[in-house]
Amino acid sequence: MQVGKLYFLNDEYLEQNNLSLNKGPGHDRPFFCAYEDKFYPDIKWMIPLSSQVEHYEEIHDRRMQMTGNCDGIDFVYLHNRRNVARINAAFPVTDKHVKNIYINATSGKDETLKRADQYRITTKITKLIKLQGRGYNVFYNDVQEMRKALIQDLQLTQEEGNENGVNEDLCLDDSTLHI
Repeated sequence: MQVGKLYFLNDEYLEQNNLSLNKGPGHDRPFFCAYEDKFYPDIKWMIPLSSQVEHYEEIHDRRMQMTGNCDGIDFVYLHNRRNVARINAAFPVTDKHVKNIYINATSGKDETLKRADQYRITTKITKLIKLQGRGYNVFYNDVQEMRKALIQDLQLTQEEGNENGVNEDLCLDDSTLHI
């Protein structure tokens, strides 16, 4: 899994964590892989994309009027169509939660967002992750619990002999868990 690419995720992981579900067979929701965890590179942060632009434009505009800032929602182009990047609905995953990469049916190549969109989203998610680490609840999901579960899973994998496990020296205890 690479930062900057689009992926489809397994239904089981989405259901288990009460996340934005896929739309049914053949209509999976694309997720943008936006950020690599600072302490655990095997953990990546995914941002769900939505085609409900009008709905999120209203939310975005209200937020901009109230605070002058809206880091939780951004608008991106995919296949020259405007979509919504729901940054405040981001969550961590590992490779085992990925179903497959997003392939453009016309070109047969893996699809990605424009560089300007990627940069803007990456800047915003980095800011939100830092705020979450400082104790502000900025994500819809319980990302700290999700991240802890992924770290435990990675540690179990390492104990079972996987060379791609995590370094226990990088573990943070509950009182200092910052993402």
